[in-house]
Amino acid sequence: MKQFITITFFALLFSTFTFAELPQIDKKFKDARVYTQEDNFTVTTGIIERTYQLTAYGLKTVSLKNKNSQIDWVNRASGILCDWDINGQTKGKLVNFNVFVSDDEKFTDQHLCAEAEFEYPEQKIRLKYIVWAYPGAEGLRTQLKIKALEGFNYDENIFNPGITESIQLSQKTDSKTAFGYMQGIKTNMDIDILTEKIVEPDMQKIDWANGIILSDANKGILFIKESNKHTSLNEEDDVATGEFIIGEYSLEVTGAGGFKQG
Repeated sequence: MKQFITITFFALLFSTFTFAELPQIDKKFKDARVYTQEDNFTVTTGIIERTYQLTAYGLKTVSLKNKNSQIDWVNRASGILCDWDINGQTKGKLVNFNVFVSDDEKFTDQHLCAEAEFEYPEQKIRLKYIVWAYPGAEGLRTQLKIKALEGFNYDENIFNPGITESIQLSQKTDSKTAFGYMQGIKTNMDIDILTEKIVEPDMQKIDWANGIILSDANKGILFIKESNKHTSLNEEDDVATGEFIIGEYSLEVTGAGGFKQG
């Protein structure tokens, strides 16, 4: 049986600093747990475990593994500064870090929610990174919320879809598959709702897919976009749902959910 890790992410854009330390936290809800240790914090469902390192630029994933297989998908020694990049990476400050049990105001099952909020004075934005850990789940849900602060100039700040999630991989996989769903389906349409394509070596950017599967004989990792993504989306005229950028040892996801400025 293949052992997969699923990462679901969602981005939402709202209309010289040193980083603070993480508070000491160890919060459990059934099999889910979030705990901090020095400049790292770990989120686990009891099956999937992801560890982040606090840097001067935000959060950097240093471990992602299925606890049953103990295979770590992340290259801890990668030189990246932060998992996200919104209009260029600049130094920021951790201003808030909370962990609590949530059901998203009765919209979903109970889970552990970890929220890390950063302020970027040079860019004049505040960014909140959110992770949901459902007990016993085989994946995690991540989300970015971005808010403009006082002094943000909408005329000078050029639209940029931004990197909202990324993983620096420790290994190659034998197979890469992209998939996406069409919008506006009618009962009399003679067309497949689901599109699946093998990612060829020269396909470095995929802008139509809802998800990417990286796998080999007995293991894999799956990334799913929760944003308004569909195979017929025209990003030139629509909300920026972004793309998957595939490197030899990396996978980046863009699309901060904003609209192109007039």
